[in-house]
Parts: sequence; structure tokens; C-alpha cells
Amino acid sequence: MEAWTAGTYVSIAHSVLDHAARKQVDPLRYLRQAHSFNRKRAQRVPKTGYRADGSAVYRKESDYLIVRLDQFGSEKIVTYGTNDD
Repeated sequence: MEAWTAGTYVSIAHSVLDHAARKQVDPLRYLRQAHSFNRKRAQRVPKTGYRADGSAVYRKESDYLIVRLDQFGSEKIVTYGTNDD
């Protein structure tokens, strides 16, 4: 879970559990899917820099990963998900 940030939650664990519950996915599966997301083959929005809220989105097919910089300049995962059409 060191690759995650708590974002607006009290803790990283609370963030992961809440996102997994809202997406109706087992929390361990949610962590594995997010960790195995291939950023190199994904489209980044914006291509360089970060959005106004300090985040960036990586999209690959229907999957997405939202990241934000931590205080040391490393990208940390905020959330992961799938857009079902």
C-alpha cells in the first residue's frame, strides 16, 4: 500500500476499503488490479504536468488509474476503476 495516498480519507486503508466497497470489488483484488495497471501502455491525461487539482489520469481501454504527487514528488495512487459501457 506504499504506492497509495490517503487523499481526502483519514488513512490509506480507509480509502482502499471505501473505493473497493463502492466499486463492489474485494479489497485485495482491488489492490492487485491497481498495482498491476500498466502505466507505460496507458494514455495519460494530461500528457505532461497535472490537472488543476494536482492529479493525473492514466487510461487504458476501460480501465483508469488516478494518481497525485506526494510531498516527495512521487506519483501515488488515489483510485483505480473500470468504466462499464
